[in-house]
Order: sequence, then structure tokens, then C-alpha cells
Amino acid sequence: MKMPVKHIILLTVLALVAIITYQAYWLGGLYNTMNTKLENDIMEAIRSADFEEMVMRINMLRGRADNEIKQMDITVGVESNQDQAIVKSKTQMQQDSIKSVQSQLPNGNISDVLRHLEDVMEAGLSFQRGIHMGLDKEAEINVPCFDSLLTLRLDSLGIHSRHLTLLLKTNGALPPDTLSVVGNPALAFTKTYVFDLDFNSRTQYQVLLPESRSTVIRQMRGILSVSLLTLLVLMVAFWLLIRTIKRQRALDEMKSDFTNNITHELKTPIAVAFAANDALLNFGDSGNDEKTRKYLSISQEQLKKLSGLVEQILSLNMESRKSLTLSIEQVEVTPTVMPLVEHYRLLANDAIEIVTDIPEDLTVCADRMHFSNIINNLLDNAVKYSSGQPHITITAFRNKGQVEIDIADRGIGIGKEQQKHVFEKFYRVPHGNLHEVKGYGLGLFYVKSMMERMNGSVEVKSELGKGSTFKLRFNG
Repeated sequence: MKMPVKHIILLTVLALVAIITYQAYWLGGLYNTMNTKLENDIMEAIRSADFEEMVMRINMLRGRADNEIKQMDITVGVESNQDQAIVKSKTQMQQDSIKSVQSQLPNGNISDVLRHLEDVMEAGLSFQRGIHMGLDKEAEINVPCFDSLLTLRLDSLGIHSRHLTLLLKTNGALPPDTLSVVGNPALAFTKTYVFDLDFNSRTQYQVLLPESRSTVIRQMRGILSVSLLTLLVLMVAFWLLIRTIKRQRALDEMKSDFTNNITHELKTPIAVAFAANDALLNFGDSGNDEKTRKYLSISQEQLKKLSGLVEQILSLNMESRKSLTLSIEQVEVTPTVMPLVEHYRLLANDAIEIVTDIPEDLTVCADRMHFSNIINNLLDNAVKYSSGQPHITITAFRNKGQVEIDIADRGIGIGKEQQKHVFEKFYRVPHGNLHEVKGYGLGLFYVKSMMERMNGSVEVKSELGKGSTFKLRFNG
């Protein structure tokens, strides 16, 4: 069962839409994943920059001339009554001066914390905040230093846009106090990242950045390029598939037309020859030589026509199999063309005007039989597609080492859109009622195929209502 072309096209379009939709869904999910990862990386960059800033302050304190700081250590203990892990920050200023602060770890006892990566990371943050609780009392936070370290971290992530760093102290429901600002507050920022330094003193960093969409898309450009290329290849493949299906369907219809037309073409000479022979056998007068010669001439003419049709079809069949053997020789143009001209003049009872301009000594490199068939095909088309009395001009001349033969008519002409298809197999130019002119869409295909096999070329120049000119170019 043949599926209609429109159904095939519909299924193809639906498949393409489904692929594009899935691809868009997958890319959207990938974008969200990468955006989340980027935000986590930014938070990690803030944490790392904060830790490095604290290390720099500790090193500064150790190098102080008065050697005021003797010892600073962080200890972890477990309260027996609450079974909670506590971070204790103990700062020893002098042998008799000790300051101590503490911060509770998440998720209960320390053994449970160490079993999960997220809890370990949260524990690390608690340690870091524990250091802040002790260190911030002895040395003020160096916000410009933090901002410089953060800039290096963001650069490593591919984020090169400007940012704004704020050190704030929150006051519950009241607006926070701004302790320090690094950057240009006048710039437009859309994303805010908050990093709490010390829950007890309620200080925090706020880092403001532009929208991260461009950064994520830049990181995805490789995947986006491959996806776009894949979709483009798929769309081209689907387009070629649809075009091929449509062309195959059109070719199938043209083959059907060819079968019908060639059947009529073959039946006509057979029927005429049969009628002539039947008249000779049943109604002929054996003493009437003129009538006998007439019937025999009719039979011979029709058999020649039938032989020409069969020969042309066989030639096309061999051409399609690339097994056609040509006998290339120097063929004289005038002796080949003039009998064909006289043939068409006789058929039309001189109701046709054919003008020739061919040098007597002109020759072409061609196969004699196929050269004759080519001229015959073009003359036949010129006669069939002429309105009123046909007027045909045949001109031949040498041009830059080649021989050009032009066959021009004043017929109905061929439209520009049809001109690029006229040499295709089975193609026939629709001309309203003139489409009923006998033919089967192989003549011009045969002409082009044979010209190419003989290392020549053919082209057409035509204008609707003014006629057509077919140019044949042979090696001299």
C-alpha cells in the first residue's frame, strides 16, 4: 500500500519537531545544571577567597614586632548532654589572657557529620566561621585583599565581568550596616551572593555580579555548536528525503504517462502498416503496380518510424546502463541534415518553411546514426510546437575550434522555469491543450545524453510566444 506523499511529509515534519523539542528540553536541562554548578563554583570562590584572606591576616599577626599573639588554635569537642559537635575558637593573647568562642556543627554528633560529603563541607564552613570568631577580634577584615583574591578566582571560572563586594553587618529586621565597599555601585548587577562570616557578630559578604546567562552560554558554546550542526544536518537530510520522495513520485507519474504515450506511438505505425498489408492481401489488384507500390511505401515508411522508436528506446536503455558503444567519426553535416529537411517538407506538403545555412564542407565528430536522430528529434519538436505554419531555421558554423548547429523556430516557446527541466527524463512542458501533442518525454533527454556521450553539449534559449533555439556544439 502506497502512503500519500502528504502523509509522509507530515510524519517527517512531526519527527523533526519531536527531535528539536527533545533537543531543546535537553539543552534547557543542561543549561540549568551548568548554571547551578556555576553558582556553586562562585560560592566556593567566595569561600576560598575568604579563607585565603584569613590566612594572610594570620601571617600578618605572626609577623608583628611586638609578638603580641602567642598562640591561636581551633578545637572540636562534643557536649555530653546535648551530643552536639561544637567548634571552639580559642585565642591566647598572653600567657594569662585567653578568649574563647564557639559555633555548633550541623546534623548532630561528629561521627554522623563525617559520613556525608555535604555535611563535611558544612562542617568546613563551620570551622572557617569559628576561625573568623577568633581572628576578627584581633585583626580587621581586609576587604580589598578579599576582593582581589576573589577576582582571581572568578577569572579562573571564566567570569571576567566587574563585580561589587560589600561587607555588611545585619541588624535583624533593620537595614544592614555597610562596613566596607569595593567596586562601583553605579554599575548594573542582577545576582547577589551572600556568604556569612560569623553568626555571632552577624557579619557577611555580599558579592554582586551581572547575570550569569552569558557565562553559561559561553561555557556551552561547544555543545550548542554541535547541537545546532546536528539539527542542521537533520533538517537538510529531511529536506532531501522529502524532495527525493516528491521527485520519485513525479518520476513514477511521468513513467506512467510515458507508458501510455509510447503505447500509442508504437501502435500507430503498426496499425497503419497492418492496414496497408491487409489491403494488399485482400483488396489489392495484382495488375495495379501503382497501388501496390503505394501500399508498400506506406508500410515501409511506418516500419521505419517504428524502427526509429525502438532504436531510440534501446539507446536510452543502454545509456542508462552505461553500456552504449558509439562509433565516432567525421560526419558531413549537409548530407545528414538535408534528407531530414526534405522528409518534413514532404510530410507537411510544403506547408512548412525550413531555411538552412550550412557550409558544404562542414563536418562534426559524432556517431552518424545518433547525430541524425538528434537533428530529427529537434526538427520534430520544432514542427509539433509551432503555432500556425512552422518556420524553422538551421544554421551551422565553426566557432573557436567547435562546430555549432542552431535549430530555431517561431513556435510557442518555453517558460524560464520549464527550461531547466526540458532535458530531464520523461519531462514534458505543459502547454494547455498542446500537452496532447504526441510524445513521451524522452526526445530532449536523448539529445542531451547523446551529446554528452559524444563530448558535445546542448542548450536552449527560449521565450514564450516567440520561439526556441537549440544550440548543439560538437568537436570539429
